[in-house]
Amino acid sequence: MNILHINTNDLRGGAAKVMMRLLQSQQSLGLESNALVGIKESEHSFVYPFDIRKHHKLIQKSKEEGYVNYNTFGAFRLFENPLFQQADVIHLHNMHGDYFNPYAISMLSHIKPIVWTLHDMQSVTGHCSYSYDCSKWMTGCGNCPYPNEYPAIQSDRTHLNWEEKKEIYNNTKLFIVPAAQWIGDIASKGILQGHPMEVVLNGVNIQMYHPMDKQSVRRKYGLPTNKIIIGAVANGGTFGEERKGGKYVQKVIDRLIEAGYDVLLVNVGGAVQGYENDYLYHVGYLSTEEEMAEVYNTFDLYIFPSLADTCPLVISEAMACGIPIVTFDTGGIPEVVKHAETGFVAPQKDEQALYAYTEILITDSDLRKSFGLAARSYCVANFDHELIAGKYIKVYEKAIQVFEHRKDETLYFDLEHVPTVIKNQQLFLHAEQLKGKPLVEEIRKSQTLAVISDDTEDLTKEDVVFVRKDKFHLAENYFKTMLYKTLKTDVLTSGITLVRKSGKPFFQPVLPIRENNHILNTAMGSNFYSRSFFDRNNEAILSGNQIQCNSFELYNTESVSILVNDYMKMIVSEPVYIYGAGTHTIELLKESSFLSGYVTGIIDRNPNLIGTKLLEEYEVIGINDIDDNIPILISSASFEEEIYEQLSQIVKNGLIKIYN
Repeated sequence: MNILHINTNDLRGGAAKVMMRLLQSQQSLGLESNALVGIKESEHSFVYPFDIRKHHKLIQKSKEEGYVNYNTFGAFRLFENPLFQQADVIHLHNMHGDYFNPYAISMLSHIKPIVWTLHDMQSVTGHCSYSYDCSKWMTGCGNCPYPNEYPAIQSDRTHLNWEEKKEIYNNTKLFIVPAAQWIGDIASKGILQGHPMEVVLNGVNIQMYHPMDKQSVRRKYGLPTNKIIIGAVANGGTFGEERKGGKYVQKVIDRLIEAGYDVLLVNVGGAVQGYENDYLYHVGYLSTEEEMAEVYNTFDLYIFPSLADTCPLVISEAMACGIPIVTFDTGGIPEVVKHAETGFVAPQKDEQALYAYTEILITDSDLRKSFGLAARSYCVANFDHELIAGKYIKVYEKAIQVFEHRKDETLYFDLEHVPTVIKNQQLFLHAEQLKGKPLVEEIRKSQTLAVISDDTEDLTKEDVVFVRKDKFHLAENYFKTMLYKTLKTDVLTSGITLVRKSGKPFFQPVLPIRENNHILNTAMGSNFYSRSFFDRNNEAILSGNQIQCNSFELYNTESVSILVNDYMKMIVSEPVYIYGAGTHTIELLKESSFLSGYVTGIIDRNPNLIGTKLLEEYEVIGINDIDDNIPILISSASFEEEIYEQLSQIVKNGLIKIYN
């Protein structure tokens, strides 16, 4: 069996971890299993990016009018992808994340069996991943009480979004796999009702996550061996996201300290590291599962008062390490933690019960041991990822049967119910025409690659040319990742990760091509050229000029990187102003000593900052006080395009963008 997984990304977040664990378990069982992602973060050879094809004219419209995931159109071309064509089953995970147009699912489901794992509520709501106490997802959304819940919206279009999702599902053949009975019940009552469904909880690697000698791992991480350690884990840290219940953790710890208990809270997942005080230690972000397993084993108990969750991996991981849990009765959590057997489940938002259960485990070492042993046994019996992989094979077999039973059924959209921003797109209309027609599989042509550095190297009959550039670091599998399918465009390229001196990423990746006008920066070290395009533009490409191409594909990967300081040397060659006196500029100047020597001043519109000095060195001035002859470097990770448009209307200076 050949399975193709599709998700937003492949490393960060629970859905990515679930996908990767399942994929690798399937491979260990002898199955062919690969992944397509909107953003490739790892160096795994079985994960591939695809061109999500953002429609830049719709990005701002989507923000302003409340559309969700309607401004990308690359998913409509997946039927051409050899990985899609070769697969027996397509396994969808998170469809949100601004990479996959939901209207594409309908056409794809007419070509291949589609299994969709629900990791949160976003599939059934007008926008949000979790609706908390709101039940409007049952009746049509609208007047959203949580517009800032991810993915946030600026305009309340939630009723129309909900109606359009319902229409999409009515014209799509799906096999739904809720990651907990809780989300399954919601799906059955909401707009996914009527689709075949089977619950499969998330798995855990019980060989990776297992009990270890507590004292040894505590010494390894510099943690005390004589204190009760309470663990708290969340992406961004327990106190970094309200949904994870950080305020309830804080209240419990404060009460324990006031009561005289000698405890230490170990907070995992944030940016801060080290002791904040005698009872709070920040481990920071852990990049490997090996480290994560070791840190779980430093805990005596794990507190997780989440306010919204489906089947959180952190709980099953900790339980597999033999750690008892104290948590809230939230979402699918009670399906993982057995109350009074593997931990305690308090009523949601009940601070007193959460404290009381924590206190019981602090004071009763025998109960901690008993719960820990039971937690490990329960995980081995129910969540072993090889067991979960076996359950999914049965799901795939059922999905294939359902697909075969419905293969002659063709479901077309009523265009009156399709929003204009979708039905005006040729890719959508072409997708409708493909329904009911046999898939014409692409015969993949073997292409040869020439990797050159300058014009002194001879080219023979190679089909694709890649020009190496100094200072750009390529991941080990970069060529294989990029050239997994036949190059049919002038250019194939990927985003470039800016790297800090510490080795960590700097805000956003740089795009080598302007997607709105097809202008390519050939000085960037991530560009592949078709041989015919290279031959026509040889001199300009080897000189690192900006040129225009007729066609391109752009992948989002983290496979090419360059130091911030080296990148600044590429884009700055004379004195500049920097626009923006905020955090981004401060970090930029810290990372680039080269740029620091070229800064004439910092421009900002905040009147309270004008006349002050940034980093006690750079004068902050107003826009009216600048010299028209000095270029402006726009320093913003989130609003670069908006600032560029605004400045281009009011100043005569040359404008330099960092990211695009």
